[in-house]
Amino acid sequence: MCNEVRATNIYKKQGYYLNYGYGVVKQNIEEAKQLYKEAADSNHHDAKYRYAVLLINDLKREENKNYQKEFYAEILHYLKLAAKCKHLDAMYFLGEIYTKGKLNVQQNGEFDLEYLSSCRKYHPKPSNY
Repeated sequence: MCNEVRATNIYKKQGYYLNYGYGVVKQNIEEAKQLYKEAADSNHHDAKYRYAVLLINDLKREENKNYQKEFYAEILHYLKLAAKCKHLDAMYFLGEIYTKGKLNVQQNGEFDLEYLSSCRKYHPKPSNY
């Protein structure tokens, strides 16, 4: 278990460095996305969120409506996984998605309140969202 956690953290850190071009590492978002996905699939909570965010960035560039629908499902899947693990940014994003009906989801006051209330519960101070 320890080795698995350590390996997952390494994937996540490498993904972070590649995502932002941190230090002497040249930015490579596609490789970062792959590393985040590997870490997310190994149950690294922050990687789940970061992978979903990179998918959102891909979605903005995608013009094919069929591919967009695939992005919607995958983005929601990873955001929900991160939110279940009390990842505040993921909870906030999901609240926004359901409040505004983004990503082709039907607006749902029950879900948006659930996610936004949970976000406030775990981070009671006012935020800059």
